[in-house]
Amino acid sequence: MGVISTSRTLFTPWNISLALIVVIVCTALFCALHPRPEKVKAVSPERLEALKRWLPPEKPAPPQPPAKRTEWHPFWTVLTAILGYAWVGWWAVTRGTVTLELVNLAFMCTGALLHWYPRRFLEAVREAARATWGIILQFPFYGGIMGIIQYSALAKVFADWFVAISTPRTYPVLAYWYSGILNYFVPSGGSEWIITAPYLLEASKGLG
Repeated sequence: MGVISTSRTLFTPWNISLALIVVIVCTALFCALHPRPEKVKAVSPERLEALKRWLPPEKPAPPQPPAKRTEWHPFWTVLTAILGYAWVGWWAVTRGTVTLELVNLAFMCTGALLHWYPRRFLEAVREAARATWGIILQFPFYGGIMGIIQYSALAKVFADWFVAISTPRTYPVLAYWYSGILNYFVPSGGSEWIITAPYLLEASKGLG
């Protein structure tokens, strides 16, 4: 169906009017709900201290195990940001347009750079979006892995590999064990299928 412009979704007069009405009504409602001065209860200093803004975790002191060193090394943050910005710039220059996905990618790269360390960025996103932080962070990378596999020769290489070592009877068992191992690295059934579908389906067709 093609690309739907944001002028037909986010920025329609109906949507903008609805947003303004919500702001006006909520502001008026909050003002009406606020108690009169003589009925206001003060918050204790201890409670205010407990409600202070979130502070990022501090980098642990060495020595650190390999996994923790990876979490607290800026290399991955910088590499991700460089690749993300390069893709956004390439798309904008060659296609002459910027999509919402590119805006989200640019914001994610900027947030990662500002936090500098991968672990600090992870904790910040988890604190800000407790219910959806895993989807916000992981699924863009899963989509990238899927794109690399699907739009390169890797899908055919993997499919040929499965066909070479499988028969129609052993293929389900091999695919089952392979998916179980992959699940340690991609701990989500839906996203794992997004990544493996291009070549597992091709292998299934090759084995009849």
